[in-house]
Amino acid sequence: MKPNAQAGLLDQQLDEISRVVKKVTGINFNDNKRELIKARLGNRLRQLGLSGYAEYLEYLYR
Repeated sequence: MKPNAQAGLLDQQLDEISRVVKKVTGINFNDNKRELIKARLGNRLRQLGLSGYAEYLEYLYR
């Protein structure tokens, strides 16, 4: 996969994670918080032993 395609996929996954968080908690993450979200999600992925955002989305939907 090309780097731009990967970046687009990651953006889509981050958008989906943001939608799930908003639906469950009411917290709305805007684009200004994207880097903060990436950093926090990186920590959360390591805690859960997950390999990436796609796997985290699967975890959220369980």
